[in-house]
Amino acid sequence: MKPRITVYLTEGQLDHLRREAARQRVSLSRYATERLAPPGQEEDGSGAEAERLATSMRKMVAERADGLAENLRTVTVMLDQLVRLSTPDEQHYRAWQKTVEELLRQPPAQRSNGNGAHA
Repeated sequence: MKPRITVYLTEGQLDHLRREAARQRVSLSRYATERLAPPGQEEDGSGAEAERLATSMRKMVAERADGLAENLRTVTVMLDQLVRLSTPDEQHYRAWQKTVEELLRQPPAQRSNGNGAHA
């Protein structure tokens, strides 16, 4: 059973609550509950606390993603330099670059590693 609270109202206040509940087509109990604890509020705190937590999590994930993206850019430049140094001529290097660019333009579902397996 849910806990109960007692609220002392004048007849006019009670009539007003009843009219508002009827206007919204909800029970007096539900109307009063929604007025005291609006939807979105958690039982152990307010909805604002949950929103702060969500905002904090989004910020943390964004910062982590930025760090990973920077690492990926560094590895990409290193790989490009390695291929440039190990490729016998500029023509082969440009062909490799073009192949990589085409691969990156493909949707992820269509990418494969050359032997039929997805990359």
